[in-house]
Amino acid sequence: LDQLMAVLAGIQQVAQTNPDVQPDTLKWKVDLTERNMRVRVIAPQVSILSPELLAGYRDPWAGRYGGSTGDVPPVLEAGLDIRNSETGSGRMMIVPFVHVLVCTNGLTRMAEAVKRTHIGGEQTEGRIQFSAETQRKRIELVTSETADAVGQYLSTAWLQHAVDEIQAEAGVKVPDAKDTIEHVAKTHKFTDAERDSIFELFLKGGQETAGGVAQAITAHAHVASPTRAMQLDDLALAAMTTAARFASRS
Repeated sequence: LDQLMAVLAGIQQVAQTNPDVQPDTLKWKVDLTERNMRVRVIAPQVSILSPELLAGYRDPWAGRYGGSTGDVPPVLEAGLDIRNSETGSGRMMIVPFVHVLVCTNGLTRMAEAVKRTHIGGEQTEGRIQFSAETQRKRIELVTSETADAVGQYLSTAWLQHAVDEIQAEAGVKVPDAKDTIEHVAKTHKFTDAERDSIFELFLKGGQETAGGVAQAITAHAHVASPTRAMQLDDLALAAMTTAARFASRS
């Protein structure tokens, strides 16, 4: 709760000066398990059009097209993936991601994640008992770091830069979908069931490219458990790179 309140305070700080980041216009999605919390914050007013990245793509679940002549405009939105886990299970993270409007897939940018150890870590025998003042300062630090992350990542400048970097590999054609998905699955240790589902979603998605592989993985995340969905979202861009390099050698 302390982590979440600090994050909300950081967003509120930015909202005071940034009209594109207002709490009542943000879209929120929350997953809470026994050990993990995941809060996805999407800023619809921080968006760009990317017909190149979404050319020929359709949502494999709903069948909607997201290209320049599709059912849904080729809109990409900026988002933050805020995570925290039970003490001992991980750490707090703020991960920027690109939200694909047509299918609600999210391409997380793990290399740009802000990571912190827990506030109020478990107090075991023989360790320092942190004072309320120390705890308050930790919360203030998370609030400040969140405000910095919101200011940087929920911006069209960051979004355009991220999409440009993704597009560099996303457009690589995949000549043999079955072999490519098999290679990606082995490289990133997907289960056989995940591999088969991702292959099917890749075919339904209509993009015979490395970007289509990433979209298929994030599409499969929609039907995975909350914990596995987070892992799949984190792997999608790395898997796209794997697919692009494999396709280039083929």
